[in-house]
Amino acid sequence: MSAQVVPSLTANDGAGEVLHGLSADDGHAGYESPQTPPLVVEVRQACIDDIAQLVNLQFEVYPPSGFPPINRWNASSLEKHQRVFAPGQLVAEVDGRIVGAATTMIGRSERFEKPHRFLDVIGSTRLNAHVPLGDALYGVDICVSPFFRRRHVGRALYDARFALQAALSLPFFYA
Repeated sequence: MSAQVVPSLTANDGAGEVLHGLSADDGHAGYESPQTPPLVVEVRQACIDDIAQLVNLQFEVYPPSGFPPINRWNASSLEKHQRVFAPGQLVAEVDGRIVGAATTMIGRSERFEKPHRFLDVIGSTRLNAHVPLGDALYGVDICVSPFFRRRHVGRALYDARFALQAALSLPFFYA
């Protein structure tokens, strides 16, 4: 099985739609207001040059005041993810800014089907449990900037994961 690059995907969230009756004008960051232009999200495979932005995104999504360091990927872990399974490391960009990311690995479905502890099933924060010839894509992590939530960024990342699953002919996906 050979790894393939994830095709660039775009998502348009429908300008002018107010979600749940809230808007950014009401102080609800991430919600659309009627004046919000269409949002184009491009998903691509992450690269080493993205690591600084990804570390910053981790702090934006998982602030130190509420999350211990183990909840955030650091630069060393992100570099390891690239070496272990580069096609499974995805970023979502809006106007060239990384606003979301997904970490993915391959494993054996029987490992994911039974109750498990997160760090055990991924093999630590360095994805040591990645099995290149496994039968399942495992969604390790997904994060979206608070300012871009409810704008279809997460959906675009999941669509890219499903495209990767299909490209690799993996019959199972777990998250």
